[in-house]
Amino acid sequence: MTKRIINGAAVAALAVAVCMVSCTQPKSQRQNIASLVEAEPCMVPLDSVTTQITRYMQLYDDSTLTFYNQGNHDICVVNLNTMSTRKIPLSKQGPNGIPWLDSYCYLPDTTWVFVALTREIIAIDRQGNVLTKMTMLREQSNGAPFEYAVSPYPRTTAPYLILDKKHIFAGYDGRSFEGQPFGSLLIYDEDANECITGNPYPEVYGDPGDKWGVFDYRAISYTPIFENKLLINYPASDSLYLYDPKTQLREPIYAAWSSETNIHKNPYSGSDAWARNYLEQYAYIAVLYDKYNKVYYRMLRLPLEDYDANMDLKDAVNYKPIAVIVLDEDFRIIGETVLPEGLYFPAFCFVTPAGLFVNTESDDDDFMKFRVFKLKIDR
Repeated sequence: MTKRIINGAAVAALAVAVCMVSCTQPKSQRQNIASLVEAEPCMVPLDSVTTQITRYMQLYDDSTLTFYNQGNHDICVVNLNTMSTRKIPLSKQGPNGIPWLDSYCYLPDTTWVFVALTREIIAIDRQGNVLTKMTMLREQSNGAPFEYAVSPYPRTTAPYLILDKKHIFAGYDGRSFEGQPFGSLLIYDEDANECITGNPYPEVYGDPGDKWGVFDYRAISYTPIFENKLLINYPASDSLYLYDPKTQLREPIYAAWSSETNIHKNPYSGSDAWARNYLEQYAYIAVLYDKYNKVYYRMLRLPLEDYDANMDLKDAVNYKPIAVIVLDEDFRIIGETVLPEGLYFPAFCFVTPAGLFVNTESDDDDFMKFRVFKLKIDR
């Protein structure tokens, strides 16, 4: 298949056409009727060849959780109601060889696997047999044409999605080219076999490559909502963004924490500069849609005000307090909650009818553990 590249000027024109219609709810008009209350944890049983540590996780439906088991190189498919597990085995060699997995888009009969190193998108069946392979155009970095400015970086809170045969990936490591802002998404059209970048960083970032770090404040998160649109969260922005991948239009939605956040670029230097900057200020880390209660959860890390500068600061980041802003279906803030202290891995979180699930460390290696929080509305 001939590979076509969208012209850089065309992509820039799409970016300029972004719609910026502000939606702001004054803090004085906020309601405070919604909160999250902790329930019993969810313990997912693991067999002897499956570990509680994963690099990618996806909730498929109300009761189907999937995650990658690196040790045995397979995808575990868990029924959260019965806690039964089946596995999609992956081969590392041969005609069905997939030597590495970075993320996937799970469907009951066909799962699409993404391999970042080779830029391959591979469709497999329930038994791990390869059905088809596609190779996306390679990205370049410094001084590259605009459409090459983003490297794919899908994660559980910024999942690999397929919408209208468009493969959507969160991106990172972009570079400005000839003054053009660069996108935070990579969109691959499998029919046309072409890539474009979309959804440029908002104005609060200035030049996103200028002391924002590679991941901490540039790694976006999002949740798919109505009409194949995405609700996008930027770590440094007080606003969420409603984004349409088809038209490249977006609309900001003010959704800030009640205290002033004043998130800024990294002022420090040295080997621990990024960790210090991240520890000492706010960071919005995820947005999730609770379709069962018709609310949105915007998660953020609060500043860690008291920490030992001599400790491993990268480890201390995991203990930053976590809070959740609750918005109703019209994106009005109706409450906020600081979660109980503890070790959380919010990179792995999702919503089921039972509540908001946030991964944490399990003391028992035979289980993967999630802390669960239920929505409470005071009428």
